[in-house]
Amino acid sequence: MKKRNGEMFVRDLLSRGRYVFSREEAARELQRDGDALWTILRRLEKAGWANQIVRGFYCVVPPQQKNAGTIPPEWFVDELARFLGVEYYVGGLTAALFHGASHQKPQVFQIVADRQVRGIRQKNMALDFFFRKPLPPEYWERKKTITGYFRLSSSEATACDLVAYRRMCGSPDFIATVFVELGEALRPDRLAALASLYELPVMQRVGWLLDFAGWKNKTEALNRALRQKPRSWQRLRSGTAAGVPRDERWKLLVNCSVEPDIEPVENDA
Repeated sequence: MKKRNGEMFVRDLLSRGRYVFSREEAARELQRDGDALWTILRRLEKAGWANQIVRGFYCVVPPQQKNAGTIPPEWFVDELARFLGVEYYVGGLTAALFHGASHQKPQVFQIVADRQVRGIRQKNMALDFFFRKPLPPEYWERKKTITGYFRLSSSEATACDLVAYRRMCGSPDFIATVFVELGEALRPDRLAALASLYELPVMQRVGWLLDFAGWKNKTEALNRALRQKPRSWQRLRSGTAAGVPRDERWKLLVNCSVEPDIEPVENDA
């Protein structure tokens, strides 16, 4: 059988709607290994046809994406997770954007995985991984993309993760800004169901911030669920809490001012 060159290999993948390949697949299809295979892969990268995401895992860059030098992470994240052997969902600010919260546009593609994975940094792409285990189906839903499907955090789990992982979003100001837009997508019953999956202090802060963002009409079921649990007073953020306002509804010490970039919505509670 005649050996194919690298460009023939990636063009064939694209013709079949494939945008990723592993080093092992390339070795098998190109009938090369060792230095010969390495040389072909390096040429593909230099020519802009391929981009190595992690060691041994490549994305194919179609002509329309050549200027970017890579493809959108949602095109390959599902296969990357399988390659790494992790359960995952796309979460945080990235998920919030897919759910319609576009004001705080993420600079990093955020992924929650069931084991520790090192972040990925490239010229035109950055991926951060956040650890959570286990990852039951309640956390995510399937989202269609050009290459198939990927796991997207539900709007409710997205809200909880933004509070649970400080590195995802940062200050309560930024979280409240996202919640103003994200609240429209929240389903009260599903939000309340997460009270058994996240730590109580996280859910207390989620409830307070959603109320602040104007979505008190979405938090009543969550508040009822939390009232059945042994809550204690929590701070909105770390730091001193002497003499600060107390919110009895959420048993929260509001020890910082919250100033979102956009105005809270106006809804009847």
